[in-house]
Amino acid sequence: MGILLWLLGLAVAMAIPDSHADRQLSGALRKVPGLAAGMVLNLFRLRGVNKRFIHTEHGDESVVN
Repeated sequence: MGILLWLLGLAVAMAIPDSHADRQLSGALRKVPGLAAGMVLNLFRLRGVNKRFIHTEHGDESVVN
């Protein structure tokens, strides 16, 4: 599994032209693991949200825009 992931990364790296490989790209690639970890943490935070949804009452006409 690790070898396939390494080969996939190598194929993607070879597909990027030299004119686009700069500091901005390397900075963006360094952020990817943190963003993926944040996504996984947010999935755990959202577990069960649909059961404890706070319903908003409608029909109150006292609010004037």
